[in-house]
Amino acid sequence: MVDDSGGVIELHIFQQRFIPFSIFCLSQLETLSVISSKFDIPPEISQLSSILKQLTIVNLPKPQKTLPAELLMLHNLTMLNLSNCGIEKVSDAIANLTRLRIFNLKGNKLFGSLSSSIKQLRALKVIRYKRQFFD
Repeated sequence: MVDDSGGVIELHIFQQRFIPFSIFCLSQLETLSVISSKFDIPPEISQLSSILKQLTIVNLPKPQKTLPAELLMLHNLTMLNLSNCGIEKVSDAIANLTRLRIFNLKGNKLFGSLSSSIKQLRALKVIRYKRQFFD
């Protein structure tokens, strides 16, 4: 989707083997979806920290275990959907996402206690998870 000036504000990547690095030069990108793609989340995603508001990463074939540090630098995120990514632990650094309103972790394998840092997310209205194993 593009805005009135022709800038890309929304981009969906589906079943790709790599992510074009030109994406990280999109100066107006607010929404990014990566679905069933076969690449790791590149560190360059942090270049979108001042503009990206909604990020969906779903069905990654290679389990992430923890939230990639680069995602925790995306300070303007209001929505983060990490469904079916093999995540087992939410880092305390989740507290960096102070504007986060919606956090979706459905289909992951979270074990133990959910990070107490989640409580620091004052803007958080919705957290979704299913079939988790918490203490």
